[in-house]
Amino acid sequence: MCPANRNRPNYRSTALCIVIALIAIVVFAFPASANTAEYFVSENGTGLSAHITLVNQSEFYLVKPGIFGSDEPLKVDELSLKDAEGNDIDYKQSDYTLKFEKGNYTLVYKSKITDNLIYAKYPDKYNVTAFIPKQFNTGHLILGTVSTGGVITELTSGHAVSYIGTKAISITFFDANRPLILYLFLGIWAVVMIVVLVRHQILKKRVRKINE
Repeated sequence: MCPANRNRPNYRSTALCIVIALIAIVVFAFPASANTAEYFVSENGTGLSAHITLVNQSEFYLVKPGIFGSDEPLKVDELSLKDAEGNDIDYKQSDYTLKFEKGNYTLVYKSKITDNLIYAKYPDKYNVTAFIPKQFNTGHLILGTVSTGGVITELTSGHAVSYIGTKAISITFFDANRPLILYLFLGIWAVVMIVVLVRHQILKKRVRKINE
């Protein structure tokens, strides 16, 4: 019988430590419960349906950007706030803040979309996903901007813009004709500028000849 080799590495112990470490990373990096917000843009791009999961929260913001940059209350329809058993929860609204007893709830509502803009602010960090139909696009430097932290994923049904642990989002989207209109507009301006510059050079040469 051969004596045990004390210098032999203990692979079982090493593997067990790796598994425990991976489990710890998953548990702490991806908590089971988190505040989440999902937004669904309607097929014509004029309406928004929201589904919010509130975890140990006592308030939520219903907000839109104002004309002069300040936030204003967002007008919503079909608002519903329910607990885990499906019971309706009482709430009060002060300015753009929805207030209720602290707890875990589901909030749903509908609102209108203005200027192809999805905008939201939160009193706490939220994981957010906005779903945009395939007839629209986003992620363009001018036509369809996405605020910092947003990640665009292409889906068969359209596009999903996701955020992790954010307190504000801003997404604009556009239809397929917008880039063509933009490039046509820029092309016209380029032609106008060329004509103006050429005319300026011609007049400059004429004045120079007259003065000679």
